[in-house]
Amino acid sequence: DRSVKQNVFALKELIDPSEHDRSQLSFEGELLKRLAHPSLPRVYQVFENTRLKRLYLLMDYIEGKNLEAIRLQQPQQRFSLALALSLLAPIVDAINYLHYQELPVVHRDIKPANIIVPMKEGPAFLVDFGLAKEYSKDQTTTLIRYGSPGYAAPEQYGQGTSPRTDVYALGATLYTLLTGIVPVDALTRSVSNRDVDPLVPADKLYPDVSAPVAGVIDRAMMLDSAERFATVEEYWQKLKVAATQPAVKSPGVVLSALPTLTLSEKDIASITRKNAQRRAYADHVRRRKMLLPLILALMLITVTAASFSLYALRYQHSNPPIPQVTHTSTPHRAIPSVPAALYPPLSTTYAGTIFDIGVANEKTALYLSNIHQSQGNFSGKFQGLGKVGTFSGTVTKDGKLQFTVAIPGNGTISFQGNIKLAGDLTGEFYILNQSGQRTGEFGEWNVSALS
Repeated sequence: DRSVKQNVFALKELIDPSEHDRSQLSFEGELLKRLAHPSLPRVYQVFENTRLKRLYLLMDYIEGKNLEAIRLQQPQQRFSLALALSLLAPIVDAINYLHYQELPVVHRDIKPANIIVPMKEGPAFLVDFGLAKEYSKDQTTTLIRYGSPGYAAPEQYGQGTSPRTDVYALGATLYTLLTGIVPVDALTRSVSNRDVDPLVPADKLYPDVSAPVAGVIDRAMMLDSAERFATVEEYWQKLKVAATQPAVKSPGVVLSALPTLTLSEKDIASITRKNAQRRAYADHVRRRKMLLPLILALMLITVTAASFSLYALRYQHSNPPIPQVTHTSTPHRAIPSVPAALYPPLSTTYAGTIFDIGVANEKTALYLSNIHQSQGNFSGKFQGLGKVGTFSGTVTKDGKLQFTVAIPGNGTISFQGNIKLAGDLTGEFYILNQSGQRTGEFGEWNVSALS
């Protein structure tokens, strides 16, 4: 096939298969041969050696790790919402593609272990179509195997499956990625007291998951398939809306020992100045909250004084003259104006860690130094992930920031994050190739100001 650009392939082998296993693997191969999607593995040939009693699938070789293995390597065995959605986006698109075939294909075994994150650039892959089945509304799609506990919908234990079966599995997959815990199996939920569902909502299990996101997951995992989202597309759209109401905080990154950083007297003076600016910014915010009552009080005093003066003037015109009294005028006190909102000042130097989740799977020291800020714009020097470069970016008045690091000949690193109450910076990052496409490197970062 001249359209195939790679020269390394995988050969899936089934030794002495039973009739059921032979039928299952043959179906998987023939199914994938006629499908074409960037997040589905491509199968080129299905063949059998009857003498050796072996069945083979010749397919693309995907170099990477499954998402379950990556999850278990995280400090809390979970991902932030932003990372989870980024990882699942190509998988959702692939499932939507399967469901929109002339005869919809139901995967029936979606779970983190069946999602491969490639070590090179490109989207994640959905694998293991051994349980997949073409869906027809006029037929009942059943199979001896039931799927994976925690991810299999209740109808997989004896009823007919449908595209809503994959909606359940997608909800369960996101539940695991956000909480670090595999959900209670659907069969256990079905036989439990119907007044008390043993499945704990994601936001109750892990507070950083917002209630709107947890609500979407709950609906996707309803035991009655008719109560779930009708399509994967609807589920994903509702989830993206819920993800903005409100934003979910990222988990903290455990700091490892950092090498000593030598600071000059100039650096120390700059850091001291920045700390003073941060204190001034905090005082400014506090004064703004106190300013409105002060203005109202001064206005009330002014109105009262004017009323009294008017009364005194009228009294003088209606009564005989009285001995003159010398009055001492009170100096006018200016009412302070409300200054414009300030951009949060950044420190000159930050140090912390950066955790590459996708490819290298390693945690290294991260330094952001020589930071210069002008209102909402800033720039400086970057050191981390074995790379050194310069960065530039922006910060909003409510503490959200983004910046990029230019790596000569290797694309860019894109950072997003927030300024925490204590002044720490934390967020996610992605590495982009020279074409601006995401590679397999992504992760989380966290730094603290050096003072």
